[in-house]
Amino acid sequence: GVMGSLDNAECTCMPGDPDCVEWNWMRRYDIDLWESDLVMSKYLTSIYFTIVTLSTVGYGDITPVNDMERIYAVCLALAGALVFAFCIGSISSLAQQGNV
Repeated sequence: GVMGSLDNAECTCMPGDPDCVEWNWMRRYDIDLWESDLVMSKYLTSIYFTIVTLSTVGYGDITPVNDMERIYAVCLALAGALVFAFCIGSISSLAQQGNV
């Protein structure tokens, strides 16, 4: 069965046990989404968490709760990463010109 609180739950049963509850990040994040058949929403949620993690934006106190909000958050995170990359490139170019 599932041991401990829901925040730190671990599956301690044997694989293949029909009473074992599968436990993963999506089940903890949104159990309704985990139990639904909305494959695109599951992929979009995965992409959201990947982009927010890799861009080091962070999850914050307010998180998107539907697909449109997740798409918007992903686009903003990518736009922010592009602007940051452009600024670093421009600063590097100016520094290189000053050292010539």
